[in-house]
Amino acid sequence: MRILSGLLCLGAAAMLATPASAANEISTDVTVDLSGTLATDHDVVEDTGSGAPAPVDLGSIPGAADVSGYSVATNGDVLFSLDIAASLPGGVDVTPRDVVRWNGATYAVELAGSDHAIPHGARIDAIGVVAGDLLLSFDVTVALGNVTADDEDLVRLESTAPDVWSLYFDGSAEGVPAAADLDGADRIDASGHLALSFDISGNVGGVDFDDEDILDFDATGDAWTLRYDGSAAHAALAAADVDAVFAPEPGAAAAAVAAFVALALRRRAARS
Repeated sequence: MRILSGLLCLGAAAMLATPASAANEISTDVTVDLSGTLATDHDVVEDTGSGAPAPVDLGSIPGAADVSGYSVATNGDVLFSLDIAASLPGGVDVTPRDVVRWNGATYAVELAGSDHAIPHGARIDAIGVVAGDLLLSFDVTVALGNVTADDEDLVRLESTAPDVWSLYFDGSAEGVPAAADLDGADRIDASGHLALSFDISGNVGGVDFDDEDILDFDATGDAWTLRYDGSAAHAALAAADVDAVFAPEPGAAAAAVAAFVALALRRRAARS
């Protein structure tokens, strides 16, 4: 009980000190020094806008791999994809068209791309979650059932009907430049907005952006705003592409503390 109480106090203090609405969890395509935190392309860090970003626990990922997609499941488990085929601890082999789940102790394949008609050669480069369903973007145009998605689009895979795909975000219809690849995405449940990052600089909806930035898209008004100015937050990001994005929910302190405690207890149990 003393350990649990301590964890609750630490988690609560951290969340009260840093509003969840200010946080962005990101991964980059190169190694960068973010105000004293050295982040490689297989790391994810949480940037609260105050001090050095904090590393996010992803376990032990091979150094040659780049985290190409990243999100958090409703129970707090981490979901991610890698840009190369890799072997993870526990005998879990993954490819770039798979989604991996990390619960703080073990890895598992959340989505095997080969089981869901994701074509060989396509790479998942953005992951989001909406109502328990996966949102995915790819680095090439893909045909999935009756849906054809370009690299600036997001598709939704129904969790209750695992072979049913739908187009969730049509980038070209919303003004995204044809040359842009959507390489970071999250759906913010509280507002229904999307947090999106692209692999090039450009302009959408009158908003200029670079590849280290995160945009906010409000589908109800077709409105774009700049959510995260990467180079303004950390000068080193000007030389990087933010290629994985998660935007914690505003006002989600209680849920974050619960997830923090649950993760700590799972780790403790795994070591026992």
